[in-house]
Amino acid sequence: MARVLRKAWHEAFYECVSPHTDAPDQYILWSAISLIGAALKNNVRFEIGTFTLYPNQFIVLVGPPGVGKGTAMN
Repeated sequence: MARVLRKAWHEAFYECVSPHTDAPDQYILWSAISLIGAALKNNVRFEIGTFTLYPNQFIVLVGPPGVGKGTAMN
């Protein structure tokens, strides 16, 4: 039986991670989005005609030094 979250997945992730880091909320959110993309790997694809398209994303956290970019990525 599948587990059902009581909240949206990104809110549950934020509540789990935010007490342990001082990274800004947006950094935590985008780290969660990259986590979902990493978990899906190449299992999600769109077959269009004769070629297959794999959705990909490039996430760049931009900010001054010491804000928490590395903490959010780790």
